[in-house]
Amino acid sequence: MKRESTSWARATRLPTTFAGVISYLEAGRFPVDAVITHVVPFAEAGAALTMWANDPGTVTKIVVDLGGS
Repeated sequence: MKRESTSWARATRLPTTFAGVISYLEAGRFPVDAVITHVVPFAEAGAALTMWANDPGTVTKIVVDLGGS
């Protein structure tokens, strides 16, 4: 299975190691902000996961704010 994902990553020019991913993100080559669809406080994390389970097409990434804001 690893061989398939490595071949796909090479074909799409994506990094295949953790360090490579970090470098890719630091270089601004991936639109991180564009994939975050919801930011919720910790107290609402359960409801956010329920929302995702009920309508997965509307959620790409949920960020749980542990700072309480």
